[in-house]
Amino acid sequence: MPQETLELSARRYAPTYYASPTTRIILPPESFAIGSFFKMTQPDKYASLKSWQESRRESKDSFCELKGEYQISLNEKTPKGKNKKIKKDILSLKPSELLFALKQKMRFELGSYNLWNVGGSGVISPTKETDHPYTGTVVMTANIKSMDNAVKGEVSKYWFTSITGPFIKGKELSLTDLYCGCQDFRWNSTKEGYTNINTVCTHIAALMDFAKESPKDIRNYLNTGKAKDSEVFLPFNFNDSNLHIDILIDHLFNTTNFSEISQRILKNPEIYTPKLTDLIKEEKVFYDVLVQRNAKRNTDPKNTDPFDSLSHSLKSILGKKGYRLKGHCIEFKDTEYQTVSLSYERGPYIRRILFNEKFPPITTLRRKLPNQEVRIFDSDTTPNHPFSYLFEPQKVLDDRTRKKTLFEVRIPFGLKVPKILWRDYAKTIHKYSSGGIEGVISKVRNRKKIPNQKVLIAWLEALKAG
Repeated sequence: MPQETLELSARRYAPTYYASPTTRIILPPESFAIGSFFKMTQPDKYASLKSWQESRRESKDSFCELKGEYQISLNEKTPKGKNKKIKKDILSLKPSELLFALKQKMRFELGSYNLWNVGGSGVISPTKETDHPYTGTVVMTANIKSMDNAVKGEVSKYWFTSITGPFIKGKELSLTDLYCGCQDFRWNSTKEGYTNINTVCTHIAALMDFAKESPKDIRNYLNTGKAKDSEVFLPFNFNDSNLHIDILIDHLFNTTNFSEISQRILKNPEIYTPKLTDLIKEEKVFYDVLVQRNAKRNTDPKNTDPFDSLSHSLKSILGKKGYRLKGHCIEFKDTEYQTVSLSYERGPYIRRILFNEKFPPITTLRRKLPNQEVRIFDSDTTPNHPFSYLFEPQKVLDDRTRKKTLFEVRIPFGLKVPKILWRDYAKTIHKYSSGGIEGVISKVRNRKKIPNQKVLIAWLEALKAG
C-alpha cells in the first residue's frame, strides 16, 4: 500500500492558547524546560546533572529509555588532535565525563556551548539604558543570550525578544503576540490561512521564567502588572526537577524529536501551573500539533495522485458543508495507529481527515456532548485498529479538548474514493471490521443520517464483489 503520500509529520505537540480568531500561541513544555535550564547557574546545572545520573542508576522508572552504549566524546585528544570517541554506558561515566559528552552534543546541535556555559545574570541583557529588562503597559522586552553560535553571520550574540500581553489576571490571559530573532522562533512560527501561529522558543521561555521568578527585576513592572493586580503568565514549572536533563539527554543522545518528548512530558501533572490548568478547563487552551511544512511524499506520481485527489475532494466537501479548519491534532494517541489529522469544525460537529501508511485514508466524526468534564490527565484512548470503529459510534476522549465526545470512523464519502485504493479498503475492512464488508453494510443500513447512504452501500457492495 503506497502510503507515504499525505501522512503529516508533527514538529511540535503542545497546549495552544487561542488568543483570537486569527492568533494562536503554542506553548511547548520542552521550550520552558530548556529555557529554565538556560537561566540556571553553572553550579546548579552541574548539580542537576549529577542528581539525574544518580537517580537513573537507582531507579528503572524513568522519563526515557537509555541505550546500553552511546558513542561519546572524551576530553582526550587523538594523535590528529581530535577528541577521542568511545562507546560507553553514560550512567557509568564520571559526572565530569558525562558533562563533557553532553557539552559536545550541545555544540553539535546548537553550534556553541552557551546553553551550558551561560547562566544566571548572563542570560538576560537590558534593551534600554537600564540595568533591567523592561515592560510597558502592553509589551515586555529583553535581550536574551543566544544559544547558537554567534560566529555565524546570521546569528546574534543576543536575541531581541518581546512578549505582547505577558500578564494574566484570574483566568484572563492577555497574551497576543511573541517575537524572537532566533532561527527556532522563525522556523516554528507560521500561518494557516489567515491565522498567525507563534511558538514559544527557549529564549522567550527564559524571559517568561525570569519575569515570573523575579518581577522586581523587570523595570516598570510595579506600574503595569502588579498595579493592575496581574501576574506574569508561566504555563510550566520545572523547579525542583531533573526533567531538564531528561529532555536534553533524550533529544541530544537519543535524537528524539520534540513532538515525541512533549507527548510524554505533558502526562506529568507536576509541571503544569494552576494558571495553565485553569485555561485548559476554560477551553481557552487546546492540545494542537504544529506540522512540518511538507507532508511525507512518495516521489512516484502514480502513488501520489490518488491521495491528492481524495484530499482535495474531502477539503472541498467539508468547506461546502460549512466546516472550518481549526488546525492539526492527534487521533488514536499513544497507539501504533497514532495519526496527525486535519481538524474541521461546524458547531458541535468535528470532522478529521487521516492519512497513515498503516491503513487507507479515513475520516473521524466527533460530536461534542453536553456537560462533559475536561479531564487533562485521562488515559482513555482508542487502542484498537481504526477500522474496528467503522460506523460504530461510542463515547471516547478527544485528545485535543480532553473531553469525551461521540466518536466514530467513516470511509471518505463513498464513491469519492479513487478506484486504485479500493483493494486496500476491502482488505482492511475484511481484516479489522466486525463482520467484514457485510457487517459494515449491515451497520450502514441500520443507521440514520449517513450522507449518501445508498451510494455508500452500493460502493461497499462493489468492494465485496471485488
